[in-house]
Amino acid sequence: MVFLILLDHTKIWLSIVTALTFSYFRDLHVVYTILGAITTTLIAKTLKRVIRQPRPSETPTKTKNSNYGMPSTHSSCIMFFASYISLHIFANHLDLPAVLLLLLILLTTALSVVWSRVELGHHTKAQVIAGMLLGCFWGWSWDAGWRIWWSPWLASRDLHEGLNGESLLI
Repeated sequence: MVFLILLDHTKIWLSIVTALTFSYFRDLHVVYTILGAITTTLIAKTLKRVIRQPRPSETPTKTKNSNYGMPSTHSSCIMFFASYISLHIFANHLDLPAVLLLLLILLTTALSVVWSRVELGHHTKAQVIAGMLLGCFWGWSWDAGWRIWWSPWLASRDLHEGLNGESLLI
């Protein structure tokens, strides 16, 4: 039950982890990643207003929640992070055991958040699946934008070393 309580406050701990990551690394790639998560959230919230599918009516943690549920914003945002970071874990040519361990931790965390949205009665299974698909799609698209456009553009201006926090500190 304590685990579900922690997962019910995903917005808070994910915001803290994101802020700490930005504070530690302070480079454009972290900013780009955060902008991707914000964009994912905005897309999900826009789709909610268009689709207008209500949340489940009977919830174990019933609170007065008047907004819509399709797609799950939590699921889309956490799956954006999971897919985007997973692609970068593969691209960094780490040892296979390290890659597998990082992916296991990342995907277990993401899927726990997704599962909690249904278990706590905030969303239906269809709503979290739609959120997962949106998050994965946007994570892959955002990664492609980084690799195809942003990274080469920065490299062509001799700013590529700044991607690791050298010359592009904010």
